Amino acid sequence: DKPLDEVARALAPVAAGVVACRAATPRAREPAEIAAAFAGLGLPASVEPDSTRGLWRARVLAGELGVSVLATGSLFLAGEVLRLLG
Repeated sequence: DKPLDEVARALAPVAAGVVACRAATPRAREPAEIAAAFAGLGLPASVEPDSTRGLWRARVLAGELGVSVLATGSLFLAGEVLRLLG
């Protein structure tokens, strides 16, 4: 229920790109909607179906660009990413 456009505008200046994925919760926003908000601000944006694929893609892209990964969104997504990182 976060204001997507406001969040995208706040994060866009420090982002090299965006990988949007679905957190495992029924209240999760559509990844395509998230990607579109960032793409509308001129950032490369892609969509993955879940946090496992999203983190994998983000790490690959970050390695190619020489940047870090920032996982942001809900606490559900943060918990999934922490679990994946071990």
